[in-house]
Amino acid sequence: MFENIFKLIPPPKNPIHNTGDWNLIENKYKIKFPKDYKKIIENYGSGCYSSCFQFISPFSTDEDDFEKFVEEQFDSYDPSNIKKFPLYPKKGGLFPFANSDRGESLFWITEGNPDSWSIYLISHR
Repeated sequence: MFENIFKLIPPPKNPIHNTGDWNLIENKYKIKFPKDYKKIIENYGSGCYSSCFQFISPFSTDEDDFEKFVEEQFDSYDPSNIKKFPLYPKKGGLFPFANSDRGESLFWITEGNPDSWSIYLISHR
């Protein structure tokens, strides 16, 4: 699967914030990240890809800091959605991992095996 993605959207030659200690990050956020997400970060790092999706690497420490990104996404979450999906760390809670150039936020629904999580897209427009 990734070979096809790499052909369509080649990874940058020098990805930014693409390496670090996944165990440290997962312990910090008390979450196990999906393997596909790890592969995306390791190959692409932080950045906007396909002129649409922006991934903030959990290894980022600059103005695109992952911790700041997570806090901003949680702060902008409409409380009326909480009945449908609570925020992480509640069981099945939403955890942000990317956003789009159209003002959308992408969250995982953290229920079950991380490699099987569904994605919940929220439009802020």
